[in-house]
Amino acid sequence: MLLEVREGNEGARRLYRLYGFREIGKRRGYYADTGEDAIIMERRSGE
Repeated sequence: MLLEVREGNEGARRLYRLYGFREIGKRRGYYADTGEDAIIMERRSGE
């Protein structure tokens, strides 16, 4: 599974890590409203 989360959303990033997601990359300027980067997170099946 892949997801994107705002770089500044520390609460969501912590929650996703608790559920086994790990940060694997960044999409620069992903959010059009603010230009904020998105952190790409991944969780592999069975982990």
